Amino acid sequence: MSIDAAAIGALFDLTFVAYEVRMRGGFDEPVYLPSGHHDLSDVTVAEVRFSHDYAASALHEAAHWCIAGAERRSLVDYGYEYLAPPRTEPAKALFFDLEKRVQALEWVFSLAARLPFRPSLDDLTATPLDLARFAARIDGARGELLARGLPRRAALFADALAEGSACSVVGRAIRATAGGMGRAYG
Repeated sequence: MSIDAAAIGALFDLTFVAYEVRMRGGFDEPVYLPSGHHDLSDVTVAEVRFSHDYAASALHEAAHWCIAGAERRSLVDYGYEYLAPPRTEPAKALFFDLEKRVQALEWVFSLAARLPFRPSLDDLTATPLDLARFAARIDGARGELLARGLPRRAALFADALAEGSACSVVGRAIRATAGGMGRAYG
């Protein structure tokens, strides 16, 4: 059994309550807002916003948050400037570098949640060759993440997703590979 975007958001909120962050869907564009940068003046926690009710968007934004260090989490959208497609070759290369680790972690989260993973170039002008090259880089980054062990927050969330999706086999495999919740990475 897999889980939907609302359940992913609820698991994120429960897992990271100590970080004073929450996840919300239903937005046209995903964005991360540190506390104090909301359109709601009574909200004092950071907010991870994902697109519409898309589970893949929720997992992708969770991966960004789990990878970002404390300094990046103090900046709107982690301090990254969005470069809209179509992208030049140097811009594509930069996108590949910035996104490969995020999408590798999204893939791990997808496995834990029993959801399909699809690499995203966020560029409708990209070629099948662009996608194949990027998919290979994501796969390499995923292998490195699992060999090295997931960062602590990522391991916590992968465990929560695996338990939330009732996928004990994947959950046990991720815990064994990442050292489980009792061992911190990153």
